[in-house]
Amino acid sequence: MVYAFTGHHYETVTEHNIKVLRQIGPNEWMMTDDEEGKFRYRGCDDFPNNSVIWVGYVADHAKWEEQGACKSIRRADLGFWWAVDGNDDVRRITP
Repeated sequence: MVYAFTGHHYETVTEHNIKVLRQIGPNEWMMTDDEEGKFRYRGCDDFPNNSVIWVGYVADHAKWEEQGACKSIRRADLGFWWAVDGNDDVRRITP
């Protein structure tokens, strides 16, 4: 009998009230949230993270796969959902 493992199972994480503080390198940002406090987000190279992660803004929540050295938001059910104000504008970080 031969057994084959054809895929990976990664933990899916959901974080809330994420503030994107600054970009610290290619595909890396400093963020804060309700669960972890301040943390470094390093996106996997499987998705153009720069197109959906915006410095100075607040995400209501985000979901990603922890893939060891990086976080993946490639799957359709993963990503950042930005918080909006009363005018449906994306919320900025306020001092």
